[in-house]
Amino acid sequence: MRQLQEEIAEANTPEVTELQKQLDDARTEMTESELHAREIETKLTTLNAAWGVLVDLEDESSLLIDDSAVLDADEREATGTLGFLAPPVDVTTATGRALRAAIEASYGQAATDLQNQLVSLRKEREALETAVLATIRAFRGLEDRNQREIDESIDSLPALLSIHDQLLTDDLPRTKQRWLEQVDQDMNTQLRGLLVQIDDDRRSIVRGLAPIDRVLERVAFRVDSTLTIDVSDKPSGELNEFRSTISEYTSNTLHQSIERDAEKIERDFNRLRRKLALLDDLTRTGESWRRRVFDAREHVEFKAIEKRADGVEIVHDGVSGMSGGEGQELIAFILGAALRYRLGEGTDAPPTYASIVLDEGFVKADSDYTGRALAALSALGFQLIIGAPREKATAFESHVETVAYINSDPANPQGVRIFEMTISEALSIEEAA
Repeated sequence: MRQLQEEIAEANTPEVTELQKQLDDARTEMTESELHAREIETKLTTLNAAWGVLVDLEDESSLLIDDSAVLDADEREATGTLGFLAPPVDVTTATGRALRAAIEASYGQAATDLQNQLVSLRKEREALETAVLATIRAFRGLEDRNQREIDESIDSLPALLSIHDQLLTDDLPRTKQRWLEQVDQDMNTQLRGLLVQIDDDRRSIVRGLAPIDRVLERVAFRVDSTLTIDVSDKPSGELNEFRSTISEYTSNTLHQSIERDAEKIERDFNRLRRKLALLDDLTRTGESWRRRVFDAREHVEFKAIEKRADGVEIVHDGVSGMSGGEGQELIAFILGAALRYRLGEGTDAPPTYASIVLDEGFVKADSDYTGRALAALSALGFQLIIGAPREKATAFESHVETVAYINSDPANPQGVRIFEMTISEALSIEEAA
């Protein structure tokens, strides 16, 4: 072959030259084909290795997927923001080991991102739960009923959401606006009007005693005295505290804009409500507090002042140390004044109901005490009916006009007989007997 090639090389004809060129080109092409074949074989080996790695990873992934729960819509949305990245490797050139390492690195980064997201979501959830619990505590603090119906736990959230939906259905914004307007009116008008009413009730007591004192000035008390009913303010810490509270929470809201100061109005209302909790307290404590604060009779003290002819004034606050007649005379004056105040409607007109029935009245007093007491009651506009055994009626028999004797009826053991006559006729019958 070598000799043939040498002979061909020595030939110098055009035909031989062309054939030589074709032979050289064929050899070169064969060499390149052999190199390309080896490259393809190398790439095929690499791809087969990568394919094996990918198949193994696919099998591992399938096992993980099969063993895991299906993600719901919220979970898919959350994982959608993780930003999974393809392995930074060329699968056509990387070895199987390098490819697996790159894929595992990408998986590890995704797992780290997911863990970080879980930590972030846990913190966000804890912050939201803290805010929700604060809202629940605030809601429970609005009134006692809320504390009974709502627990201070995150489990109460569905109940609160139900209440929220109902408030939306009931058009809370408009309702709240009307409520704010009403609260503003109540705090600035009605509550302050309540203070005015308390003061007016006190003045009504003073005005009601004026006509009584004018009557008593014309009636003798004791021998040379007259009696006056004096009224003065009685210190009351509860009333003063009530006045202070009302003034504090109403003066600050005068002329405020409801839209601009809605939160302040609501805040002041809640504070005022807590301070005035006894207003609707149904216990005896609440009832006693309301009486001491709102009943004007609890805000004043009454004194009976005896004014003697020599100008000396004696204050009577009881019957201690008095004789029976003196005590009954004072009681009669005070009783008459109290009845006149209740029945006379605070005017100079006679009382609307004038008959007074006394059981054994004045039986311990002498005629002078009885006479003055009866004169006072008569001057105050009352008609007295006194029931007493005959032997106890001597003290007032000279001060009455008509008597009625009542005794058992012999013909009817269950009945009585009544004999009406003047006092003169009665005394005449007794003398004749």
